[in-house]
Amino acid sequence: MQIGIQTWGSYGDIRPFIALAAGLQSYGHDVTLVVTSTDGTDYSMSASQLGVRLIDVSLHTRAASENYVEVGRLIAGETNLVQQTKLIVSNLFLPMEAEMYCAAEKLCCENEIIIGHSFHYPIQVAAQKFHRPYLTVTLNPSVIPTWDAPPTGLPNLGKRANTFFWQLVQSTLNSNIKPYVDQLRRRNGLVSAADLISDVWLSHELNLIAVSKEICAIRSEERRVG
Repeated sequence: MQIGIQTWGSYGDIRPFIALAAGLQSYGHDVTLVVTSTDGTDYSMSASQLGVRLIDVSLHTRAASENYVEVGRLIAGETNLVQQTKLIVSNLFLPMEAEMYCAAEKLCCENEIIIGHSFHYPIQVAAQKFHRPYLTVTLNPSVIPTWDAPPTGLPNLGKRANTFFWQLVQSTLNSNIKPYVDQLRRRNGLVSAADLISDVWLSHELNLIAVSKEICAIRSEERRVG
């Protein structure tokens, strides 16, 4: 099976996808991995050592990598989740959005199944446009709405309160972050997404959660909100 994978970010966002691509290839699949490195790191050697076909669409950003530390400090210093996300999108995502989407379209044209970093909305848009089965990989399980736990930073007051907290967070993200996604969707003939988390960051078909049980305890009765 031909599988296209696309990710974006720094070391912790790209290395797991190289491992995933290598694992899928070991089962006989034909895999292409597209990466965008926000800090200018070259992953071609790591990928080639595992026999992974890697396409880097961030080579032109190498010269700007000197600003990455400064931008990283700005993002890390923002305690408001929504404002932090806006800083990530405006500083590290939008400058590369056009190139990432162009690569996403090519990936969808050449592959049967698409797997994307949950935050990487261009690949989700392209997969929907080209009617490809789309799977996500979530590297931070705390962003998945659940009755079992509240959004990060809020107290766990039980199912009813957690549901309310998550609905509030989703509404705020839809007002502040979803417009970036909807602009790209409309430019490609798609209607606006109903909800950022449920309809963009998470797949309706399959969501892979890349986290060790040594780091995050398994919730046996976890339920999604919504």
